[in-house]
Amino acid sequence: MTANYMLGMVRTMKKLTLLIEDESLCELIDEEVESTGWPEEEVILRALFFWQSEKELDEEEKRELEERIKDYQENGGMDAKEFFDSLRAEENAAGR
Repeated sequence: MTANYMLGMVRTMKKLTLLIEDESLCELIDEEVESTGWPEEEVILRALFFWQSEKELDEEEKRELEERIKDYQENGGMDAKEFFDSLRAEENAAGR
């Protein structure tokens, strides 16, 4: 996170108080605080930003997969199982 990004966050921040009742989650937060030296708020914010970036990646990966499936259908692609079966058949025919 850049300083400008963090500054932008400060301008749009809202205060939120969390009650975390899950002991294992609290322990994870405490471990991260201890290992990084960051305050709890920073640990939780970074976890949320990571979650957001993962969600965005998942959506991008879905779009890429849909494009590849469309490409496959339009170009008469071969199913992976069919491809590997044909390779095995060729190897068997060649006596390998």
